[in-house]
Amino acid sequence: MEGLDPLRVLIGATRLPSAEQQPTLVVDAEADRLERLRQQLGPRIGTGDVSFRQAVLGASPQAALNWFRFNDARLNGVVPLERWQHAYPNLQLSGQEVLSAHTLEDILNDWPAAQDGQRGIDLTISQGDPIQALSGAGGWLHRLEHIQLQGPQAEALWREFCDAWLEQHGFRADPQKPLCWILDPMAAKAIRQQAEIETLRLQHQQDLLQHAKRQDELQAALSHVFPFATYRQQRPDIAGFNDRDLVDHFVGFGIHEGVNLQFSAVESELQQLRTDRAAENARIELLNEKTRHTAQQLDLLKDLIGRLMVNP
Repeated sequence: MEGLDPLRVLIGATRLPSAEQQPTLVVDAEADRLERLRQQLGPRIGTGDVSFRQAVLGASPQAALNWFRFNDARLNGVVPLERWQHAYPNLQLSGQEVLSAHTLEDILNDWPAAQDGQRGIDLTISQGDPIQALSGAGGWLHRLEHIQLQGPQAEALWREFCDAWLEQHGFRADPQKPLCWILDPMAAKAIRQQAEIETLRLQHQQDLLQHAKRQDELQAALSHVFPFATYRQQRPDIAGFNDRDLVDHFVGFGIHEGVNLQFSAVESELQQLRTDRAAENARIELLNEKTRHTAQQLDLLKDLIGRLMVNP
């Protein structure tokens, strides 16, 4: 991004800079303020480099933000009356509404001048909550080369919070300008690398969870076909194991010990068939015996009837 003038983004500007040689995006939550800024341009040369967007910035899209209006319009924004009154005792609330937030990321994604990826961005925030606005910058955060706060009571309201937040995200205070922070390339790189490591860690954790789930599914499927009774017969020393531990033991030890359960289920079924056949044969033999006994009784009965007919 060296050699190119940075882009300029103004959030809640009260006036436009005197020169617009830099492509400039002006963002404001209030339509009438934007219109006044448009009128400031007049017939200036190069006004095509200035874009306007009505939006209130938040950390997430569509977030509901309370917007306060006062009898001093310079103070309109997300700061409630009680936080202004110590500095502006005559201030009065004239209205309040809930606005739907846009993110700085979405705003910059829609700005054609920012799409070449070659220029840094100078950001000036004079409206809204700067931490919320910066939190919604997404991947654009480290395209911001300079960040400056302006507006009434900006130091008292936001300096402490911005110092801490921006330091955590790779920026350092500009010793030459008050309420201005500069991107520290080395710190920003380290933070990005840490974020990438965290992303990889989360992906690895997700992979482990999916692997564990798959293992549970395989365990459940195996439980439907594993010959538990046969393995317990072959290994009476572990017969007291529950089914899951029994499978784990076979996978961890039984396979390596040469235990072959490949045909045990078939053998078990054949053994059951043999047992059933033996029982059936026993029943048949019992029926045969009863049949022979009945035949003998019939023969005796026939003989008796024959005698009675000969000797009535």
